[in-house]
Amino acid sequence: MNTVTLTKCLCFLSAGIMLCGLQAPIQAVDRKSEIDFEKHVQPILRQHCFRCHGESHEKGGFRLSRKEAAFGTGDSEEALIIPGNAAESLLITRVQDADAGDLMPLDGEPLAEKEIQILKTWINQGANWPDSAAVATHWAYEPIVRPDIPEAEDQSWVKTPVDAFVLTQIQESGFEPAPELDRARWLRRVSLALIGLPPT
Repeated sequence: MNTVTLTKCLCFLSAGIMLCGLQAPIQAVDRKSEIDFEKHVQPILRQHCFRCHGESHEKGGFRLSRKEAAFGTGDSEEALIIPGNAAESLLITRVQDADAGDLMPLDGEPLAEKEIQILKTWINQGANWPDSAAVATHWAYEPIVRPDIPEAEDQSWVKTPVDAFVLTQIQESGFEPAPELDRARWLRRVSLALIGLPPT
């Protein structure tokens, strides 16, 4: 890999990282349309609410990343979401009515009117929150578990536990590992891969 190719790869990688950080725009919906929680509601909660009411924080006793908590009562002992009744749901009051207290979110721009309308329509339609949409099941919130080291067929090739995983994947793909390089060729390949230049 030469310097030009390496530069191109880094540019593509940077562009990919930037695109991954972009969020899809919130789509406006008709009041008569069926609101899909995962498509319409969850992106709003994730964008505006999770910083203070997500897995890491539970301000006011509310956690909007979990279904059972979102339908409960927080420190105010008022129901956050009342299915079928958006007007009485504290969630709508706190994102819409500045006279009822601090307008949420405290650390960001107020929700757009179309976002509030989506939340209201969703609640009035019954606030359907499928169990499959539980944010808490995301891999990022699972406890770290040390995996079992696979039993590789060729133990002579395995020098570290990582090698066992690599060899297993290679063989499951129907291949065999390439023979080990002599040190001079190994150094040349590593140098070309890392800096794009042969070793001195």
